[in-house]
Amino acid sequence: MNGSASDSVDEALTAIGDDPQAALEYLAPEEDGSVDEDGTWVPGQTTVDR
Repeated sequence: MNGSASDSVDEALTAIGDDPQAALEYLAPEEDGSVDEDGTWVPGQTTVDR
Protein backbone atom coordinates (compact mmCIF):
# COMPACT_ATOMS: atom_id res chain seq x y z
CA MET A 1 0.00 0.00 0.00
CA ASN A 2 2.74 2.46 -0.84
CA GLY A 3 1.47 5.99 -1.10
CA SER A 4 -1.50 5.36 1.16
CA ALA A 5 -2.43 7.47 4.17
CA SER A 6 -1.34 4.63 6.42
CA ASP A 7 2.29 4.97 5.27
CA SER A 8 2.96 7.93 7.58
CA VAL A 9 1.28 6.16 10.50
CA ASP A 10 3.31 3.01 9.84
CA GLU A 11 6.51 5.05 9.79
CA ALA A 12 5.65 6.80 13.06
CA LEU A 13 4.74 3.54 14.80
CA THR A 14 7.94 1.90 13.59
CA ALA A 15 10.00 4.82 14.88
CA ILE A 16 8.42 4.76 18.34
CA GLY A 17 7.95 1.00 18.59
CA ASP A 18 10.87 0.44 20.97
CA ASP A 19 10.46 3.64 22.99
CA PRO A 20 7.39 3.71 25.27
CA GLN A 21 7.98 7.34 26.28
CA ALA A 22 8.13 8.42 22.63
CA ALA A 23 4.93 6.46 21.95
CA LEU A 24 3.15 8.19 24.81
CA GLU A 25 4.33 11.61 23.67
CA TYR A 26 3.17 10.92 20.09
CA LEU A 27 -0.22 9.48 21.02
CA ALA A 28 -1.02 11.84 23.90
CA PRO A 29 1.23 14.92 23.89
CA GLU A 30 1.64 16.36 27.38
CA GLU A 31 0.66 19.86 26.27
CA ASP A 32 -2.46 18.59 24.48
CA GLY A 33 -5.01 18.29 27.24
CA SER A 34 -5.98 19.53 30.64
CA VAL A 35 -7.11 18.36 34.05
CA ASP A 36 -10.74 19.02 34.92
CA GLU A 37 -12.13 20.00 38.33
CA ASP A 38 -12.36 16.33 39.35
CA GLY A 39 -8.68 15.73 38.59
CA THR A 40 -9.41 13.75 35.42
CA TRP A 41 -7.19 14.34 32.41
CA VAL A 42 -9.20 15.50 29.41
CA PRO A 43 -7.45 14.98 26.07
CA GLY A 44 -7.03 17.80 23.59
CA GLN A 45 -8.02 17.65 19.94
CA THR A 46 -4.68 16.31 18.67
CA THR A 47 -4.93 13.36 21.04
CA VAL A 48 -8.54 12.71 20.12
CA ASP A 49 -7.67 12.79 16.42
CA ARG A 50 -4.83 10.31 16.85
